[in-house]
Amino acid sequence: MVSTENAIIVTQTSRWPLMIDPQEQANRWIRQLEAKNNLKIIKLTNSNFMRILENAIRLGEAVLLEEVYEALDPTLGPILLKQTFVQSGRSLIHLGDSDIEYDSNFKLYITTKLPNPHYLPEVCIRVTIVNFTVTRSGLEDQLLADVVRLERPELEDLRNELILRINNDKAQLKEIEDRILYLLYHSEGNILDDEELIEILNESKETSAIIEARLTETETTEEKISITREKYRSVASRGSVLYFVVAQLAEIDPMYQYSLKYFSQVFNNVILTSLQDSVLEKRLYILQQNATLTVYTMISRGLFERHKLVFSFMLCIAILQQENIIADVQLSFLLRGPIGVKDISKKPDIPTITEPMWQAANYLANNYVKFVELPLEITKSITVAVGNYSVVVKKVTNALNSTVDWNTLLTDFEKLLLIKVLQEEKLIFCITEYVKVNLGQPFIESPQVTLNLLYQDISNTVPLIFVLSTGSDPFGMFQRFAAEMGYQNQFKSISLGQGQGPVAEKLILEATDTGNWIFLQVALDTKPTSSLTPILSAKSN
Repeated sequence: MVSTENAIIVTQTSRWPLMIDPQEQANRWIRQLEAKNNLKIIKLTNSNFMRILENAIRLGEAVLLEEVYEALDPTLGPILLKQTFVQSGRSLIHLGDSDIEYDSNFKLYITTKLPNPHYLPEVCIRVTIVNFTVTRSGLEDQLLADVVRLERPELEDLRNELILRINNDKAQLKEIEDRILYLLYHSEGNILDDEELIEILNESKETSAIIEARLTETETTEEKISITREKYRSVASRGSVLYFVVAQLAEIDPMYQYSLKYFSQVFNNVILTSLQDSVLEKRLYILQQNATLTVYTMISRGLFERHKLVFSFMLCIAILQQENIIADVQLSFLLRGPIGVKDISKKPDIPTITEPMWQAANYLANNYVKFVELPLEITKSITVAVGNYSVVVKKVTNALNSTVDWNTLLTDFEKLLLIKVLQEEKLIFCITEYVKVNLGQPFIESPQVTLNLLYQDISNTVPLIFVLSTGSDPFGMFQRFAAEMGYQNQFKSISLGQGQGPVAEKLILEATDTGNWIFLQVALDTKPTSSLTPILSAKSN
């Protein structure tokens, strides 16, 4: 529904649309929408972007201005404000130092990849800002279509055909109604004496009855298809959860940014390569498990070691929250501690019990029935086990054992809250065990990184990028792998430095024809030449 509303706004707005598009969904939609209209694609960084824009205005072509930031070029002002004027019967617009002819068929679309841009008022009043950021429910519907298309292609084809048929029939009904209203409005004298009108009304009645019957039958069939499609929603829902966890990684480090297009490719590949099973429930379980493990493996390869457990825990929490096993307020306590603690009793005069610890214990006691005894038991010896990892907490020397069986009383996640209060330094070990219990051993291990494995995940449009620590060099490993694959004489390597950009570009363009491999070496403080960007991003216009 949100996408439909956005599409209506973009196509009907009186001001040119500026689309917030971090997942590039709007970008791809505009490319398809205007593909037959000789769409021109430009960026503000292009040296000739104004010349392309002027030609499009003269010829009445569509232009997609992509990857803008929070400020727009001032030269776009007359275009954004549509400051046209008529001179000698011609519609003109003043750009730069000249007046150019303005074709009314000209269209301008603007997109930005910024997920949360802050535009000044002078920008907002010139354009219509439309947010195309994908929502969880919207992505779930997209992934559901992918799952059904790959699992039951005949079902998805039939559904698409029915949707077109329903829309066409409804459009025909509206056309009949409009025609009847037109004839009635222009009819003169007694309507019953107008033979043409009576004949058209009879024909329309018969046609309408046929269409209505066909619509009812088609909609009934669509409902049956929808019921079958819904059986696959659990897989799509898991995929949506996984993507939004991956998207959150950018908050940890800006390097961790993954496109929705890449994620969809990985997700679809899981569906194609997973073990088949004739029992639908088993097949869905296999797809969910494989999708989770594959996403973890693919993404973890690009994470720093210290962030891999964070990613595993994020995946685990997101999945359990989706299943309503973990409450948001409990997760908030685990991450941030107690907030808004009031009216607590005086802390026991025991050095090992700190003020924050006492506040946290009282917060849990006041908010959760299971922890009501915690302030009284905090001075005793408490044993908590998460999976195979056991924590014994003694807050007082020679303390008595707790009279509460915390292991039986609490769930594994609630045990994490208890460890957070009593012995926070052990929390990371408990979290590791918690992920292992809920997701499995592979999710607490670093996935293998070998060229044989990585080679399966790259293609002629998906490059492989190594982020190296000081002193490491994968070139020797790359040479051996090239020899194993029979490419020892079919690869070129080059170090990108001063003046090497055009040379590298030439090698890559030649390799696109010959099928050779290209190995580029870039220093950390060296930016790839801008001429390589279209090739590295593999984005066709």
